[in-house]
Amino acid sequence: MRKTNRIYDRRKIFYVYALLDPRKPGPFYYGHWKFSHEPFYIGKGKDNRVLSHLSGSAGNNFSKNKIKSIRRSGLEPLYVVKRENLTEKQALTLENKLIISLGRSNLGSGPLTNLTDGWEGGGGVIWSDDMRRKRAKITSNRWANMSDEDRQAFSKKMIQVNIDKKELISRGVRRANENRSYEEKKRISEILTQHNKDTWASRTEEELSIIRKNISEGNKKHEASLTNNQRRRRSKRQSIAQAEWRKNRSQSSIDQERERRSASMKAYWKSIREQKSIRK
Repeated sequence: MRKTNRIYDRRKIFYVYALLDPRKPGPFYYGHWKFSHEPFYIGKGKDNRVLSHLSGSAGNNFSKNKIKSIRRSGLEPLYVVKRENLTEKQALTLENKLIISLGRSNLGSGPLTNLTDGWEGGGGVIWSDDMRRKRAKITSNRWANMSDEDRQAFSKKMIQVNIDKKELISRGVRRANENRSYEEKKRISEILTQHNKDTWASRTEEELSIIRKNISEGNKKHEASLTNNQRRRRSKRQSIAQAEWRKNRSQSSIDQERERRSASMKAYWKSIREQKSIRK
């Protein structure tokens, strides 16, 4: 188990699933785990996470290529949920045990296309020496055959791809909000607010102290990374914004706004404390 300061979701809404290859019927046994067909991917998630693999929005390139290969055979990948109604930490632990038990193809230890043993879901990718050499050779040959102009063009292209991805996501969010009525936006806002309250109320004092510590350390690192010019520009922007705000509001309205915000925060934290006391 990795040591981390991450705060895990304690709600029992997670499950662990396996994607199966319909071309290879079983049964397959790995320890006390039984599968009707050969598994090729183990994951954890909630809601419709397992179905996102079938739409191509989840998984790594190896699992996506496996799904494409299955579909070229005129079949569809199968899936099975091995455990459900788990907390996030329980799901991550089980996912890790299953991946280790079944083995990963990139290590030559099993059939899975997972690139990690789970847990953090992206870090700790371990390649076999043979695959590492092949990937290094392909990359070095491709880069060596490029001219300086091609390398610059490639770098610009990748930068633009990242910008386009961010713009596409932003545009999709804006378009979704444009098509929503005021009542629907209000309803979504209330749902998110309640979800945040429930999430914070379910956390222990130890978890809250870790969050505060991480935020404090992040702010300190950010502040230390700023140059004097950046600090001066930030101070100037803040002064201009405050001046505009004061200009457009009378002193009484400013005081009322401060009182309203203070009352709102007090009510918010009071509701969280009440929810904690009810759960105890």
